Amino acid sequence: MSSRARTVPHGQFELELADLALGLSHGSERAALLEHVSSCAGCRAQLRDLETVADTLLLWAAEADPPVGFEQRVLDRIQAAFFKSRSRPGT
Repeated sequence: MSSRARTVPHGQFELELADLALGLSHGSERAALLEHVSSCAGCRAQLRDLETVADTLLLWAAEADPPVGFEQRVLDRIQAAFFKSRSRPGT
């Protein structure tokens, strides 16, 4: 069992199951979640339900191109947030 799996309260794993179902968990966080799910029937069932919902939503989602300039606006906001965080003392 990983050190994170031993120290994280069970409720925190439940909160992170949606991220796992959506493929948003990575690295050690994902490994700890998968380890927990392998030994917890309740979380395993909840994860299956969340994966079913996520898959269904993807099938229902309309395929559409983002509005013109969307990508640039996103990149501009990410860049602004990055530079703002770098300008804070202690970062």
